[in-house]
Amino acid sequence: MNDSERIDRILKLISTIWHKHPDLRLGQLLFIFADFIDDIFYYKDDKTEKLLEENLKEASKRKGYKNNGDL
Repeated sequence: MNDSERIDRILKLISTIWHKHPDLRLGQLLFIFADFIDDIFYYKDDKTEKLLEENLKEASKRKGYKNNGDL
């Protein structure tokens, strides 16, 4: 059985990313993210969570990126 706590962790990551890009619609945000994954249908949640975390860490290193200290 999957760890149900993963849902809140992943949604928090998505929320953090979305708040940093509030002009994007949810569909746009998910489409952009899905483009990084070869076959999102079979992608495991732990890998998705790790990819989201890496995205936030990388983005926070870029100049001018709004970092509110979430990660």
